[in-house]
Amino acid sequence: MMSSASYYSGDFQASLYFSEQAIELDDRVNCTHKAPIAGADPAIVARDYLEMALLMMGHLERALSVSEQSMAIALDRGHLFSIVWAGVSRIAALASFGRFVEAIACADHALDICQRHGFNSRIGNVLRHRGPLLFELGDEERGLVEIEQGLSLWRKRSGQFLLARNLAKLAEYQLRADQNEQAGASLDEAQHLAETTEEKHYPAEIVRLRGRLWHTRGDQRKARHYFELAIAQARTQGARLLELNAARDLATLEATGGGGTRGA
Repeated sequence: MMSSASYYSGDFQASLYFSEQAIELDDRVNCTHKAPIAGADPAIVARDYLEMALLMMGHLERALSVSEQSMAIALDRGHLFSIVWAGVSRIAALASFGRFVEAIACADHALDICQRHGFNSRIGNVLRHRGPLLFELGDEERGLVEIEQGLSLWRKRSGQFLLARNLAKLAEYQLRADQNEQAGASLDEAQHLAETTEEKHYPAEIVRLRGRLWHTRGDQRKARHYFELAIAQARTQGARLLELNAARDLATLEATGGGGTRGA
């Protein structure tokens, strides 16, 4: 729980530390799903937060390894809800390496389990992860629909929890689909949530995407301002992956001298 609180408040280094401590303790105690966290095996949940912190900090190879270990544990123990949880973690790790086909297969398996066993609270999360994969593989329309469906289900099940992050991810793909007005509305809501809640793990991405929006509008000065702000925010949090995202967009801005964002 300390790892979770640290992650969502934007302290990724602390989240990593607490996740490692939780895993070490659980390896000795072997809680299993009989003493669950949020319905899942603590071994899986702790590794999920470790993987997320590692991804944010740019340690992609280790994150991939942790996701593989998590899935192996879940499959060995056979607890279906934990398998779905591990599956979502695995999707994120695979996607970070561009292994979209493998990630979609993992998402399909997780979605099948959810539908067959009534894990309705997880369906939105799986769709939210599968949508971007479909988009990346060229099925943009279906991908965007699934991101929107996943967000809608998430709202119903989880309220404001992680909503800022999920709205920002929707905005990213709306921008890439040239739905700039819709992206602006998604970012406005995401920014409002970031400013009025204590979830602080995603502001750098919201700021970066605001820069992308200004880039599409042809305002190079404002785009640069937001990209630089995003870099500074990410650097403060040690979020190397988010810093790289913003640095890439700034480099694109400088190379093109303005214009759109499609295909970035």
